[in-house]
Amino acid sequence: QLDARQDYYIDEEKWTLHLAIDVASGVFVGAYFDKEETLNGYQHVLYQIIKDYGIPKCILTDNRTVFEFLNKNSKEESKNTLIQFRYSCIQLGIKLQTTSVATYKSIIERANGTFGRRVPQEMKLLGIRDLVTANAFLKNYLKEMNKKFSHDYIGKNVFRNSPDDETLCNFIGT
Repeated sequence: QLDARQDYYIDEEKWTLHLAIDVASGVFVGAYFDKEETLNGYQHVLYQIIKDYGIPKCILTDNRTVFEFLNKNSKEESKNTLIQFRYSCIQLGIKLQTTSVATYKSIIERANGTFGRRVPQEMKLLGIRDLVTANAFLKNYLKEMNKKFSHDYIGKNVFRNSPDDETLCNFIGT
């Protein structure tokens, strides 16, 4: 599941945290701060997921236009604009499901709430004031959170092997 939350992660301004979690294991698989909810933020998270875990079988997220754009006159996907994120997913063989029902993606919604309460205090203690440092902090913070809260999943692996860096960057555009 993939989602974003805008909040005051530092006192002076709102940032948006793009966050992804593997539902089966509870592992946080990607996180990225940006000023707004952006394609750039989601592309960075997708890159992290694929680089660290492999290509996911499916991503569930909300109906934002960064993922889904339906022309008012047509509900047929073939006649709609292929959004860059969706195009990346198609190229990588990732099923992208979108929903407007928050309870359908409740795990990422709760995770965003947890991060929204914990991350600002952690960053304040460390004196983090800028996006570059905050994104570097998130990489280690995800590892800490995963050690504390995730669990081994012995079921079927939903990640496929990732392509080499050059191919991956061409697909995602990071």
